[in-house]
Amino acid sequence: MANEAKVQKNIEMPAKFVAEVWKNVQSEAILPRLAGAMPQTFGKSEIMVLKSTPKAEIVGEGDAKTGSEIEVVTKEVIPLKLHTGIRVSQEFLWGEKERKMVIYNEIVEAIKKSLVDALDTIGFYGLNPKTGTKATQVKESISDATTVVTATGNSDEDIDNAYKAVIANRYAPRAIAADTSFAADIELARDKTGHRLYPNGINGYLGMNAATGVLDGDIKAVVGDFSSFKWGVQENIPLQVIPYGDPDNTGRDLAGHNEVFVRAEVVYGVGIMDLDAFALIKDATGASETVTD
Repeated sequence: MANEAKVQKNIEMPAKFVAEVWKNVQSEAILPRLAGAMPQTFGKSEIMVLKSTPKAEIVGEGDAKTGSEIEVVTKEVIPLKLHTGIRVSQEFLWGEKERKMVIYNEIVEAIKKSLVDALDTIGFYGLNPKTGTKATQVKESISDATTVVTATGNSDEDIDNAYKAVIANRYAPRAIAADTSFAADIELARDKTGHRLYPNGINGYLGMNAATGVLDGDIKAVVGDFSSFKWGVQENIPLQVIPYGDPDNTGRDLAGHNEVFVRAEVVYGVGIMDLDAFALIKDATGASETVTD
């Protein structure tokens, strides 16, 4: 009975573990390393984007002022609520403090990876992280960019072509997101004497910041102005230990099986201002529209 009394209400995880989850999402996901978080309030917001810059005009005394022809589009930053959770034995609540901390760390590590993967999956591909299918709530993702460079097998040449393609779209390519295998080609490239061609690897290549990780499908890298990817946290991440019920809708009652459910929820705000800010480097099989030198 004493042990049962310990799980008769939802339990807040220690605050330091909440902070640990959020810190690692920012430091390990690819997109947050290239696009800083945007302060947001809860709900959908609209951002006006100028597709061209108006030009100033010299006006003589008594002359009429003319208008400027510019294209203005409105882009949305939409709220996306995500949750992730894990069932564990309720016995972890009964142990000594040191033992609890070990288990807390293991749980937080699993939840952290889930949230890290989620932001990149949504931003790059517009997919529901759990099902891997297209999320109807996500209107655009970076993979929808139509500026595409076909991978040649020479990573430096591919980056050069993507860099020039972004400039042709009137954007400044400030960063590159690269699959680890693609980045390795730059890291390991050597001249005829055996010296590394790029001692700093992909980071700093053409003056760009770089973030590497696992990119799925035929996308090997993305070059662009990542300030066009807007994201932020609209609601902080609560971590709760739920002691009873069926919170994950499995048909399995927690209390009836001596389990508890640890859940984290977050509301991201995500939006892309202009897909022309990005150039995709793709395998030949996935490059339908190609930009070449």
